Amino acid sequence: MNSRVERLKPHYTLFIILLLFGYCKQAERYNPFSKKDTHGKTIATVYEARLYESDLVALNTKEKNKEDSLALVKEFINNWVKQQLLLKKANENLTDEEKNVTQQLDEYRNSLIIYLYEKELVRQRLDTLLSEQEIQEFYDANKNNFEQKSNILQLNYVKYEKTRNDVNKIRAKMQNATVDNDYAFIDYCQKNAANYFFKSSIWLEFNDLLKEVPIKTYDQEQFIQNNKNIEVFDDKYIYFVKILNFKIKNSISELPFVKDVIKATILNNRKVKLMEELERKMMDDALNTNDIKIN
Repeated sequence: MNSRVERLKPHYTLFIILLLFGYCKQAERYNPFSKKDTHGKTIATVYEARLYESDLVALNTKEKNKEDSLALVKEFINNWVKQQLLLKKANENLTDEEKNVTQQLDEYRNSLIIYLYEKELVRQRLDTLLSEQEIQEFYDANKNNFEQKSNILQLNYVKYEKTRNDVNKIRAKMQNATVDNDYAFIDYCQKNAANYFFKSSIWLEFNDLLKEVPIKTYDQEQFIQNNKNIEVFDDKYIYFVKILNFKIKNSISELPFVKDVIKATILNNRKVKLMEELERKMMDDALNTNDIKIN
């Protein structure tokens, strides 16, 4: 039996290839709205189940080259064959009671329809505009829920070639409180530095700084608390970092770090409130018109 199957394999493969080439040539001529033939040719058969040419139209192979189209069609056919084989085995081995999925299908259909309806209601009626004041008020009222998960910093930073003769100029400037508004220095760094960062209002994770600056420390919290002006070297560069402010992990997160979470939370609260109001109104309307009767 096995030898017979082996002998048939090359012929089966050739048949599939010829079939796929034929499909790709004819797909453009196939009209799914044709009254002459609603199925088209039979592509594959598994027991009593048939896969028709019309079932392949949804694959939309027109925009793909011939090789990709063949691969897509072949994968579709193989998946269909496997599904039919599994379905055949399931029908043979499950009891009639186990195969009776009518209730589950009805429940799934109802849940899906309700979900799509609620999604459309939310899209039409949910107010998604959020003011900065509303976000700030939510943050102030729920600060204890926003625990900082990592060490964060506000800083100035310059990466500079250490062989340049103006390194001391960079060092002196970086020891100032902040250079955010020193536009001449910012312009100088833009032209001469390998990298720089002067947006001191932005909070950065210390771990992100470690990816850029070769700082070696086994205790981040102690390092941050004990170092304000940092200079480290590698073979080519000197790195100047001035820590302006910091927050140690397990403290309260700063608003910019949790702003997206707050927005999502506020919108979700609005969504829940909107659906509760709509459900209550539907219930009241149905009771008033006697469309609900509970015995």
